[in-house]
Amino acid sequence: MAVKKNLKLMKMVDDAWNDHDWDALENCFAEDAEIFWPDRLEPRKGKSEYMNGAKAFTQGFPDAHIDNDPYKVCFGQDDWTCSIALMKGTNTRPMMGPDGSTMPPTNKPYRTEYCTVTRWRNNLIVELHIFYDMASMMRQLGMMPQGSPNPAEKPIGQKVRTVLE
Repeated sequence: MAVKKNLKLMKMVDDAWNDHDWDALENCFAEDAEIFWPDRLEPRKGKSEYMNGAKAFTQGFPDAHIDNDPYKVCFGQDDWTCSIALMKGTNTRPMMGPDGSTMPPTNKPYRTEYCTVTRWRNNLIVELHIFYDMASMMRQLGMMPQGSPNPAEKPIGQKVRTVLE
């Protein structure tokens, strides 16, 4: 029964995100929640950290939207839920860069799959893992060249090849 409730709560979270209903969204998190963003290995701690990140993201993408009606995939087990949806938006306002500097808007849209893995306690998020293809998003926004080589696809250097042969 808890799984069904948690899946409904997940939908409420993404609905609040889509509506930019910051009060409703903040009320979904435990004070000590740990949030794992795609750009860092260590979690941000506390719901205020999540709210700051959410607001900063949507500042640059005021039309940011998660297609969650229906989700592509949404399931749960015990106190965990997992959802996959299409996330999209257009960079129409300045946004904060990774180094804290302000970047001008590109006025370009992005579309990427967005996945969350969430742990719930007492109807609140206590752990949230967010996954999306940031490199693809940056390419779509024109912030990274379209032909940028993927390091995983680069040929192995001659010295390394010799060692492996």
